[in-house]
Amino acid sequence: MNTLARITVWSDISGIDVFTNASESSPDCVEGKTWKTEGDLASDEIQEVMEWLESQGARPAYKRLGDFQCYKLELVRIYSDDELRDYRWFTLEPSAVYTGGIWEGTWHIDKSSMDEVVPLARVAGEQGIVVSTPFRSEILASCPIGVTMTPIAVVADQSGASEEADAPVAYSLGSEMQFPPLLTPPCEFVNASARPVDTCDHTKGFFLAEGHYREPELHYRKEDVTRVGNADVAMTNEVFGFRHQISQGLVVSHRFRQLVHSKGIQAHWFPVHEH
Repeated sequence: MNTLARITVWSDISGIDVFTNASESSPDCVEGKTWKTEGDLASDEIQEVMEWLESQGARPAYKRLGDFQCYKLELVRIYSDDELRDYRWFTLEPSAVYTGGIWEGTWHIDKSSMDEVVPLARVAGEQGIVVSTPFRSEILASCPIGVTMTPIAVVADQSGASEEADAPVAYSLGSEMQFPPLLTPPCEFVNASARPVDTCDHTKGFFLAEGHYREPELHYRKEDVTRVGNADVAMTNEVFGFRHQISQGLVVSHRFRQLVHSKGIQAHWFPVHEH
């Protein structure tokens, strides 16, 4: 497993001197009022950047929380196929991205982000997985256990009006089956301010967190997972999000991953751990 590190320095809360010095050192990394770089966490280049930021008094943070002199450090695990071979369950992050969200309890996708309808996509800033109509048929034929598909409205403009179509363009992937509660620890929960919490309160935010990792991995008791049986898709017991933007996480089977992999669909896969 390799770990990708993404570093963002802000012109305001990271400190103007830190931002200015970083920009002068590597002007190609400047994007507006941010300075960004990425690479393998173990590489000399990334370690040197982190050591330099520490010498400037800047500390790593995962989210922009308003604390002065911090920079964003986001970590992404990259697994090989061999490393994932023996796992039964996975979470996934498709490479293709749409914009949209859940409005009044219904999934909507912005038409402007759908220049091309892809088999599998994620929704920026959301937990939802979007499936095209043709790929929906393949899923239902190859790995249908527990699977539900909810039609998604394609929003034509900012007014919220949906385009009329003879058949849905895409579906939200879901399940009628549910995993047991996560194992805590090692799993940890935080609110919208990234403060640790023990109980769910969507008015303050409820999220799964794992240090600086963008995709926290799920952990369960092995004996508890038996209730899911041989499902191909299942939902997390926990409902994550903030205020009205809430949804359950999605877990898929090894068979589902094989189907996606066989179609050449690009996605990051994260193993679900059973203890």
